[in-house]
Amino acid sequence: MRILLTNDDGLESPGLWHAARAMKSLGDIIISAPDREQSGNSSAISLNRPLRVERARSKIPNVAAYAVQGTPADCVIIALERLIDQKVDLVVSGINPGANFGEDILISGTVGSAMQGHLRGIPSIAISVAALRDVKYRAAASILHDIVSNISLWSNIDTFENNDSLEEMNKRPVLLNINLPNLMKSRLKGAIVTSMGRRAYGDSVTDGDDGRRAWYWIGRERLDWKEDKGSDVWAVRNRYVSITPLHTNLTAQNAILPLNGLIGTL
Repeated sequence: MRILLTNDDGLESPGLWHAARAMKSLGDIIISAPDREQSGNSSAISLNRPLRVERARSKIPNVAAYAVQGTPADCVIIALERLIDQKVDLVVSGINPGANFGEDILISGTVGSAMQGHLRGIPSIAISVAALRDVKYRAAASILHDIVSNISLWSNIDTFENNDSLEEMNKRPVLLNINLPNLMKSRLKGAIVTSMGRRAYGDSVTDGDDGRRAWYWIGRERLDWKEDKGSDVWAVRNRYVSITPLHTNLTAQNAILPLNGLIGTL
């Protein structure tokens, strides 16, 4: 098995190397990661400038590593299109310090880079731990190893909607978004399959002036998470590993018929 590993925290992030070590016995690992921290970039792609790529010093023997001067999505695209000339069987993004659950997945660079694999019909995983300090990477690495070693049980699950064509159904294997509470593995209650949770947005904007021009800084306040039972947020807060299957269809299906009334007025 050939595995492309990436993240949004950069090549020096410890979670990246914990992931590589966990999967090393399962296949060939190729790392393509940003040369610096790139959180919050979602699936952003650099279209207005050329990107430089350098072969980096790997911390694990026989694991190739590349530093990309671009976004997390750039890293996956360049690796799949240019750096790797053989079939890739799995794309993994992480292990990320900080949760990527609920509606935050829409801005997550961890999920966004894994999505590039999903869009190309490659089974993909985004994995995060809900902590920024003293992160328990070993528990997450162990869970990642178990999920990857059982890839045959989930990689062929199609994430199609009822309105997808048969051709589309065969192109999009599942994308797993995995979140763990920051606990040792022995303290976890287990793992459950979850839905995407919700939150009340807590973004804030600070402004100032440096004497030449005004500036604005977007920050995050304390978030009001909706702990709906069965959601990824609920799972992590109740000591479960959350596994959420994702796909790209954002259509609000239940709004299609009601909107026909609007169409009649145009």
